[in-house]
Amino acid sequence: MMQIDKGSFPRPDFIRTDYQSLNGEWEFDFDDKGSLSRAFERGGELRLEKIICVPFPYQSPASGIHDESIHELMWYRRRFYLSAEHSAKTALLHFGAVDHDAEVWLNGSFLGRHSGGYTPFTFNVTRFLREGENELILRVADSSTKEQVRGKQIWNGVPSGCHYVAVSGIWQEVWLEYTSETYITRVKYTVDFDRICAFADITFNRQVEGTLSLSVEKNGVPVCRLEQSVCGESALAAIRFPDISMSDNKEYNWSPDRPNLFDVGVTLSDRNGPCDTVLTYFGLRKIAVHGDRIFLNNSQYYLRTVLDQGYWTEGIYRPADDDGFRRDVELTKELGFNGARKHQKIEDPKYYYWADKLGLLVWGELPSFYSFTDRAAEDAVNTMREFIARDYNHPCIMAWVPFNETWGLRKIIGDPRQSDLARCLYYLCHSADEGRLVSTNDGWENVSPTDFISVHDYRPLTDRLVKYYSDRSFIDNGSARTGHPYRLPGETYGELPILYTEFGGKRIAGDPGWGYDNALESVEAYLADVDKDVSAVLSIPTICGYCYTQLTDCYQETNGLLYMNREPKADPERIAAIFKKKP
Repeated sequence: MMQIDKGSFPRPDFIRTDYQSLNGEWEFDFDDKGSLSRAFERGGELRLEKIICVPFPYQSPASGIHDESIHELMWYRRRFYLSAEHSAKTALLHFGAVDHDAEVWLNGSFLGRHSGGYTPFTFNVTRFLREGENELILRVADSSTKEQVRGKQIWNGVPSGCHYVAVSGIWQEVWLEYTSETYITRVKYTVDFDRICAFADITFNRQVEGTLSLSVEKNGVPVCRLEQSVCGESALAAIRFPDISMSDNKEYNWSPDRPNLFDVGVTLSDRNGPCDTVLTYFGLRKIAVHGDRIFLNNSQYYLRTVLDQGYWTEGIYRPADDDGFRRDVELTKELGFNGARKHQKIEDPKYYYWADKLGLLVWGELPSFYSFTDRAAEDAVNTMREFIARDYNHPCIMAWVPFNETWGLRKIIGDPRQSDLARCLYYLCHSADEGRLVSTNDGWENVSPTDFISVHDYRPLTDRLVKYYSDRSFIDNGSARTGHPYRLPGETYGELPILYTEFGGKRIAGDPGWGYDNALESVEAYLADVDKDVSAVLSIPTICGYCYTQLTDCYQETNGLLYMNREPKADPERIAAIFKKKP
């Protein structure tokens, strides 16, 4: 199998090597009054007077626009060249993510539309392309409504509290892939850890009679190869490892300490020969709940995670260069954590790849809407479904989080429709993915069913508070600092694990912005206070893991362990000594 740098591809977990990036300079303009739309719809010339660097949102410095004001309608145009060789192939046009509603034209023909700011979409554009120059046009609408899944993006134009600069338009990669008329659309790996095997559910764009070949390698060394007949629009292949036993498979399991991955080349052939090849991977990993504890690969596991919002100074939702994704995973591990809760954001696939590659557990959290309506519910359900479909194969992802602190569900006590939506998303997650945990409403007002109970509390962890949390009855009777009860009235949970999933949030005096409680006067006082709170959480016998707030500063919220430019606020080794402690 070809050894390649997966991190350089738009989708490191699903690679076709014959591709053409459409990143870079595009023509761009705002359409605040709709005049560009009216001209375009009448068949007139589309005059775009700005240049933007894709895939950076227009609000970011890296885009070349750097306009943080709200513009709800915008246009993009890119001209690109198609070679004679590629004009003879099937071409797939991919958009990683466009926030929020995109309409697409190619050479004057309307391709279609997609709604949702965090998930990918694809068009087969073969019949619309031509050899030589081609013209690609996007119209993007990004409303400031609170009904839209938006996460930490502001909706009123003024960053404040824990809400930051908005993101609009293209913010993930755009690329063309070239293949044959018959091609693979998805490879879905479901691992059976206890039987030491994996099942590859492979779908195609149409009916095919032929052969499917899978070549499995680990670190470039062949592990197994299988070949089977195909007749239909899908196939199921079982990947077995007969020479591995449960007693000696640590070199094959995936974990933060041993992030072993299996590279798989999947080739589809018909009677005329090979049609399509994609390069994929998976990891042998199991996450489960037994009693009130969480288990990784059948061993009890204490989660030491950090809240990570995935904001960067230059690119807002993405780093200035792709190396930033790798560096964030490295920094998280260097500071002593074994996991990250990606908060209120669906991350670029490159981040999840580096978490897979380097070994970091990740929580996949659905960004919130802030007004409960039918439109908001539809956006949330669709985005959650597409999120799971895209990122199902990443072994790093251990949990899905549909809701955070009842954001968007402010009347969950008293309005059964809101709690029912939370339950709906719990079941949707498990229906689409039975191999991961789900925190239905993380932080408080825990909705049943949920796979563990989560607690958010930024109060200093005094002896009194430690004693309070050491008795499981606090779930039934207690509440967070905000006054929100931990138990949604009428719900029962049994002996589920309890995780302390937000605490800390400390700030050093002199840094602008805000943190929780009083700022610490010096770096030494800061380290001592962080150490005190982490040690207190570790001492609570009812708690089986935590998430510390937070990895980096985010604009006006300056309570990170790192500044927003990723410079540490204290000696990284001293920070790591705190977070590497075990209960």
